[in-house]
Amino acid sequence: MTRKTHNILVLFLSIIFTYSLLPAQESIGLYAKATPEGVEVYRDGKAIFFYQTKTKSLDGQFPRANYIHPLYGLNGEVLTEDFPEDHLHQRGIFWAWHQMIVEDQWMADQWDCRGISWEVEKIKTKTSRTSLEIHANINWLGLLPSKSREEKLFREKTIIKVNGERPDAIEIEFDISITANYLGSKLGGSNDEKGYGGFSARLKLPEDISFHAKQGKVEAQNTAVEAGDWMSFHGSFAPDAAIQSRVTIMNHPDNPSPFQGWILREKNSMQNPAWPGKHSVFFVKGKPTRLRYKLLIHDEMWTKGMIEENFRKFVQSP
Repeated sequence: MTRKTHNILVLFLSIIFTYSLLPAQESIGLYAKATPEGVEVYRDGKAIFFYQTKTKSLDGQFPRANYIHPLYGLNGEVLTEDFPEDHLHQRGIFWAWHQMIVEDQWMADQWDCRGISWEVEKIKTKTSRTSLEIHANINWLGLLPSKSREEKLFREKTIIKVNGERPDAIEIEFDISITANYLGSKLGGSNDEKGYGGFSARLKLPEDISFHAKQGKVEAQNTAVEAGDWMSFHGSFAPDAAIQSRVTIMNHPDNPSPFQGWILREKNSMQNPAWPGKHSVFFVKGKPTRLRYKLLIHDEMWTKGMIEENFRKFVQSP
């Protein structure tokens, strides 16, 4: 072998070896992977969350779909719970109501996963340089007495949008449109003084959990707390990590009334910007009702001013 041939061969092998060390294209930026169970979203090769589209149950009990779990923090820690022992019906990031009324009859309890199933269909993902969107159509199925068969009682169109621009945060927006297919349709929260229902987060609560709003620290109460349009959850979600993740939930001010405030729990339950409360609200057949929320997972260096600025951008988005 000549020296020239040898040098060319060495160069060729060097290029091959260097290329093999480069990350796969899918590991750069935001991307999604579809599975038989749902859609997993990644950023730079690390999982951000899993959107559950296939019905999941615990030995046939508490069947549920159309929710997020796991949701991961900045250190890769799991922030949410599914089938927690104290409330087996609660699940990750979900939106559900105790009172589901159709043709003026109580039909189902979405919150407790009774009398309802979710048919998630037409899943599409859209990816740009800095964002990713999951578009889903969901049918809410239940047994309609007037038809004596299971029907599509409500239909939901949801967009879950992830913004991946900031390395110190994960931004997830939820744009949920719900339309009634029948007259006499209503949704309502728990029929008690708490009135919880709607967008909810079942977080793995650390012992040092605390709640913070724009005006400062907030104390949890049995009933809803009036504390503005966003709530931040602080605590040791990853005790051994150098920097802790924090979770902020934002309630869009254009969401329909009545916004009841924040159901906050220090242990063994979910966190909830409650809507519409114990008194159910009418849905006009064929007319969608739009609900918008945002999850901001950020590090502990974020100030209230930074969160407020992020909230303003959320409010100003189309």
